[in-house]
Amino acid sequence: MAYRRIHNKGDWRHEEAVAAKVIAPGMLLEITTSGTVQPHSNEGGRCERLVAQEDALQGRGVDTDYAVDDIVSIAVMAPGSVFNMLMLAGETGSPGQEVASDGNGHIILAANLSTATELDQIVGRIDASEATFTTLAVNTLKAIRIV
Repeated sequence: MAYRRIHNKGDWRHEEAVAAKVIAPGMLLEITTSGTVQPHSNEGGRCERLVAQEDALQGRGVDTDYAVDDIVSIAVMAPGSVFNMLMLAGETGSPGQEVASDGNGHIILAANLSTATELDQIVGRIDASEATFTTLAVNTLKAIRIV
């Protein structure tokens, strides 16, 4: 399924911040100590519910990345809402499976975290609207229900 928007359904709040690194729409984000945003950097670690949205006000879609120093449109996701998030290439999944941060802004199946990583937080679960998918060849937007 091709997505045109990052927000799928449910509640969220809009915020903006300057990009410290290149950011793709659908990435899980974190706020840096300088107040900028970057892809979430702690595999399986605690995170705020922040996801980069498409820059629709500038006519950009889900396939257009934010450059360093761009103003990033951020969704603060509410539990129970569904967002199309960027899942790491090589993953396979089915509705209901838990996902966590891969430490590079993407999400990964919690069961596939590296053995050296302790899982601190589940981000969400693959939404029932998302069909079972086979191995992803590239990083792909997938519907995730936020917990």
